[in-house]
Amino acid sequence: EIRIDSISVRGGLGPITIWTTPNSFAGKEDDMEQWTKVYEAEHPPSMYLVPMTLDTPIVIQAGQGAGIYVHSKAYGDQAIVYDNQDTSSNVSFENLAMQVQAGMAHLSHIPFGADGPWGHAWRRRREFVGSMHYGCRYLMWNPEVNHVFPKSFQRVVQTMLMCERREE
Repeated sequence: EIRIDSISVRGGLGPITIWTTPNSFAGKEDDMEQWTKVYEAEHPPSMYLVPMTLDTPIVIQAGQGAGIYVHSKAYGDQAIVYDNQDTSSNVSFENLAMQVQAGMAHLSHIPFGADGPWGHAWRRRREFVGSMHYGCRYLMWNPEVNHVFPKSFQRVVQTMLMCERREE
């Protein structure tokens, strides 16, 4: 599993809230009831990344995903810095532990609000500009958890155990 403990952003900031939802934000961007607030605090403007330690860490199980929404109640489009999505890929960042996909920018001062300064509040094809502090917890094999590993791995374990018991 991955545990996200803090998220850092920069910009005009102001009153910031951070929200999460299981799997993806897709189709949930206007529905506050599908989200859980994990952070709320006031921040002065900063041209440098400001770490925001989450009240409740975001825990993502192996093979799962999460939608994360960073919102400012400040008016205008300067509160949180984002970037335009690179159109060659939907992936903004990837390593062995996780993948961050492009999302949307939200320009309303009201969380999940539909109206922004130029009409619709949501701007598609935007990328997160910031950082996340996270840790990975790996699952160590033992007989009780063998069933959660891939079938190919289970077969290798079975072969190794049979070899171990084999008399030479």
